[in-house]
Formats: sequence, structure tokens, C-alpha cells
Amino acid sequence: MTATDASGQVSVPSTPSGFSITARPRPRAGLPTRRADEESGGRRLDWAPVRGAKSYALQVATNDGFETGDLITDIKGINGTSYSPPKGYDNDQYYWRVRAVDAAGSPSAWSVSPHNFKRHWPDRPWPITPVQPGFPAYPADFDTSDPAHRDHPFYRDYVKNHDPEDLPIATLDDLQPFLQWTPVQHASHYELQLSTNVGFVPTATSTCLIAGTTFTPTNVSFPTPKLDHKCQVKQGTRYFWRVRPMDRPYTSAGIQGIYSPIQKFVWQTSWFSDVKPAQGATVTTPTFSWRARAATAEFRVNVRNATGRTVASGTTRANSWTPSDELIPSEGPFSWDLTGITADGTSTLIYGRSFNLAAMPADASGLPPLTALSARVTDAATMRAPQMSWTPHPLAARYSVDFGLADLTSWLVPAAGEMFGEPLFYPTLTDTGTRIMAPGRYRWRVNAWDAEGRHIASSATYVTKIADFEEVTGQTIALDGAKLASGGGCDLPMDLVSNVSTCPEVPTTPVLRWEPQEDVSFYAVYVSYDQNFTNLTEKNSIPASMGTMYAYDLLTLPDNTSGVPYYWHIRPCKAVNVCAPDPVSAATGMAKHAFKKVSPRVETEPTDEVVTSTEVNFRWRDYHDTNQSHLVTRDGAPSWTATYRPDLADATGPLNPSDLSNQSALRYRIRIAKDPLFTQMLENEVVDQASYTSTSELYPRVQCTGRSPRSTSTTTS
Repeated sequence: MTATDASGQVSVPSTPSGFSITARPRPRAGLPTRRADEESGGRRLDWAPVRGAKSYALQVATNDGFETGDLITDIKGINGTSYSPPKGYDNDQYYWRVRAVDAAGSPSAWSVSPHNFKRHWPDRPWPITPVQPGFPAYPADFDTSDPAHRDHPFYRDYVKNHDPEDLPIATLDDLQPFLQWTPVQHASHYELQLSTNVGFVPTATSTCLIAGTTFTPTNVSFPTPKLDHKCQVKQGTRYFWRVRPMDRPYTSAGIQGIYSPIQKFVWQTSWFSDVKPAQGATVTTPTFSWRARAATAEFRVNVRNATGRTVASGTTRANSWTPSDELIPSEGPFSWDLTGITADGTSTLIYGRSFNLAAMPADASGLPPLTALSARVTDAATMRAPQMSWTPHPLAARYSVDFGLADLTSWLVPAAGEMFGEPLFYPTLTDTGTRIMAPGRYRWRVNAWDAEGRHIASSATYVTKIADFEEVTGQTIALDGAKLASGGGCDLPMDLVSNVSTCPEVPTTPVLRWEPQEDVSFYAVYVSYDQNFTNLTEKNSIPASMGTMYAYDLLTLPDNTSGVPYYWHIRPCKAVNVCAPDPVSAATGMAKHAFKKVSPRVETEPTDEVVTSTEVNFRWRDYHDTNQSHLVTRDGAPSWTATYRPDLADATGPLNPSDLSNQSALRYRIRIAKDPLFTQMLENEVVDQASYTSTSELYPRVQCTGRSPRSTSTTTS
């Protein structure tokens, strides 16, 4: 070392001295330590600070060799001493290590020994319905997020592999089948499997993705009804079902959770009533009639003689059918079967009976030939095609019927699928087409023909009426299907003066239900941002149902943060293009029911105003846990859960699972800024767990996002 004075004179050098530069010490990793059996949904990695370190580098791999192909995370420039991966790790064993980097960019050695942790997701959904008799119910006070849940008496059943063959089959006899299970923490959606094989072999198994915890297999699309999913439930078929949680969005299909216990069930509802002729009855005209208890599009009738040969068959959309050709009484006794066909083309179970046929007696009515006996203007209107009948003509070998609109003088040209204009042996006709199903007044007449095909006579013109659609009633919302099936939920109509919902805010996308109507094929479900239905929530395809309950499959509705509710309307249809009035852009809004969806806010943990450590750790409550204890809405009013508590006086008791929101977060968005108005943004990150690590004096804002492309909730600290 030399010294230089003000004049520039340099001194004699000092005695030489020496020093050495040693490597930076290895970082000492903290949690998680080497525990191969550790269970975790999210993960935060911590280590002790190293003196002189400017930043840190971290690696996470699937083996302790940290080869390039095994690296899951390889990140540099970490300013703090902890790391929370923004993307969730799949279920596996992981190794991690960290090293310090100084201001010159020189790295230290990696931490002494690789630490490992296990990403394990042990939570499983639990079947709610259908469940086999004797299957254990899920207790309201069992919470897998509670560290002591393994001490609960139910835990042994929870982890057990239940054999569905040990219990009797579950029988669904309701007209509206649905499946339901308990929600699971971290689940972005669920994978439902329905199979006719207990081993769930791929060729006998259907798989569907569901955003919520209620599945309605009757969902179709409008205007051409077709299933929205592959998980079809047919009447009379034995099914096995199971469901597992999935955690997206960071893998294409999602991180797979644990399957629920397998359950087996059969949907065995009584489809028909008032079926005629009665078993073993003797009739002179083989007219078959019935009433469908469930939504049905078409009916198929087959008639066989005593030898089993088919002597008549037909498909109709009406509630009665008569063969167009003569049946020979001596070929009896006859058997006949009836099958319903739903709007998506699925057949019901076959309903069979037998009958005897006697020769037609001479007409004793005293009325002139070809006098109408039914389908007259004085008769009650029918929803589907009426049965037209008349007095026989003594010289007639065949009849035919003309059909037209009552306010026109011309007759309509018969179309495919109709019986108008066709030769008929018996003096009765119920048309099989759809044109006569549209509400209105129609004119008809019958023509008589002899055996040579010569016209004998025509009747007077008669007018029949097809009833208009009645308004669907009983519109109700709830958080799941079980609540609706038990008669619960909110059925309050909207306030038509202020156009707001009178039901409590729903914290998640609700399940919809309504009362059934007779002679309906399916129902279109309209949900809109406005009461005139000009701005529907689904633009490409309107939802519909072949039942009386609708739960969205993979869609979740955005929150009504502006205060305007969702308006919903049910439009019944007897057939494709034969529906009640369209609510879209109606001058007078048809909305009479509405609901407001407002998800709970993300609950953040407070942070210190001044942080002296090398990083700031932001934490918030897992969104599933927030939803499970949602008692107050954002504006301070009692929430849906609080409103429908069975024991309002006891606020400490366990909640009914049907009153709890099933939401979990798909991911979280955290925004960090220099000012509380978030105009000077520093970070805008999307993470998969309820924590985030950054630096500086900051203001955090956390937002939860669900299946919808829009965010569901926001909180500001």
C-alpha cells in the first residue's frame, strides 16, 4: 500500500501482506426436512440466510441426482430465503437443494444433503347419493383439514376400501336422478366415472368432468336435445359409480386425487300410469293409451299375436295409438309392449301387457255415420295430439283423415311421420307427428272409402284444440341436489318492482329445480344477465334438461359483483320446435326468478407494516376452508349458510353439508403494488397455493379464480 499527498508525492510501499478468499458457506436448508411420508397439498421451502449472499438458486427434482430430465424446478435469483412454487406439484416424492450466489455471481456449493418431501393428496370425496343401504354417512363434524381428524371414529371408514358387493343395491325411484358427493380441499373439479362393471373396465365405463358436487345426468342442450356428457343413466341398468378430485390448471388433465368408495345403484322409477287396456282385458278396437310420468319425446308400441309374431308396430308422439291395419281376433290372445324414448333418443324399460280382441259390434249410437265422437271443439284441449274417433260407415272398408289449420280453408299436405291421409281400418286416429302438437285450433274431417278404393263420403269439418303451455312453477335454488330433493332451498320469486332477488346470496353456482309438467319432452334453461334475456350466460348452446333439476357440468358462473342478479327462466318443450314462448328479447320480461351469486372473499393473514427479514411472506386461508364457514356476506348480511342453518340459536354446532359452499380455488392471483389503489403495480402473479413470497414494502391483493374465465372473489388487505 502507498500513500499520495496533495502535491502528488507517493510514499514508499508498505510491508507486503496477504489474504485468501474462501467459498461462501452452503445454505442450511430448513423445512421440509427428509420425511418420505409427509402429506402436503401445497409446499413452501425454507432455508437459513447466508452472509454475503445476494440471491439464491434452487432446484427441485424427482430423484437425488438432480439430472436435467428429472428437474421440476430450476430457478435462480431468489432474493429471500423461502420459495413457494406457483405451480402445484403432482403426487410424487421430491428432492430439493439450494445454494447462495454473491454479488459477483459466484455460487456456493449446494446445500449439504438433498432434502425431500412427498406431495400426497389423501382427501377423498364421500358419496351422498345414491348410496347403498348400510353405507356409513359422512359426519358433519369430520374435517380432514383438522390435524386431529385421524382420531375421529369415522376415520377408519374414511380410509377403508369398501366393497359394493357387501351391501344391497341402492334404488333410485325419483323421476329426477342425480349423484352427489362431498367437496374436497384443493379440487378444481371432479372426475366422475359410471360403469356397468365393478372393475371399471374402459369399455364399460363413462367419464365426465364436473365443476361442482352435484351431477344431473338428464342435462342436454337446446334446441336439438343431445347429452352434454357421456355419463348416461338409463332406467333399469345397474351402475357402479365413483368420483375423484382433480387439481388443475398446471397439468392438462389435472393432478389426480383419491377415488371415493364405489357405490352401486339402479334407477327404477315407474315411468307410465293409466295404461290401457288393462291386463287381460277384452276390447273391440285395439287402441292403446297411457300417461308418461317423466319427460318423454316419443313412444314405441309393438303388438304380437299368440305365436309371438309382430302383427302391428308404430312410433308416436301422442298418448294413444291404434294400428292402421286390422288385427284378426282369432290370432289372440295378443301381447303388447310400450317403450318411452327420451329427447336424446334413450329408450326406457319395456312395459308389457296382454289383451283379447273381439269382433267389432254394429254401431248402436244412433248417430249418422262419420259423426265425431271426440276431438271436438266442445272437448277439453289436449297437450299432445288428440284421439279422433267417429261413428263407422256401414259401407266403409277404410278411412282417412284430412287435417288443417282452423283459420284456413285449405288442408295441409301430410308430412313424414304423420298418419293424416293414411288408410285406416278402425274408426279412430291419433296422429303420430309433431305439427298438431303446437298450441292452437285445427280443423279435421274423415273420409270413407270402399274396398275398391272409391270415395264413399266425407264427414263434416270438426275443430279440435291443442292446449297452450302453462307457466312452469316451483322454481327453486339450492347449493346442491340433496337439499332440493328434500324440499329445501329458496323458492322466493324476485321483487318485480326493484328487479332483484329475494333469496339470500348464493356463495357458489346453484343447482336449479322446478315442478314437472305433463306431456313435456324437455325443458330449456335460460340464465341471463338481464331480465329480457338479451345477454345469456351461455352464448353457443342453451342448457336444457330432460328432468326437473339442472346442475352445471363444468361451468361456474362469475360473481354478480355489480349487484345485478342472474335471471332464470324455464321454457318447456313438447318436441323440437314445439316450445313455450321464447324469453329472449321479449318486450315484457318473462323473468320471475333471480339469484345473486357472490363468493366469499379470500381471507388474508395480516402482515407487518415493517418487515426486517429478507422477504415478505403473504399467506391467506385456503379457499375451500373459507367456503365451509361462510356465515356473513360481503355487505354484512347473513349468508346462505347462516340463513339455512338448522340451528340458528347454536352457532357453534356443525353445519349441514347441504348448506355449505362446495367451492375450492382453481388458482389464486396476487397483486403487489406500491400504493393501496394498485396503480403502481409491482407484481401480478398466479399461484396454486395459499401463500406467496416477495420483497419490499408492499400492498397485497389476492383473488380466487374458479372454472369460469372470470374471477370469483377479491380481497384487499
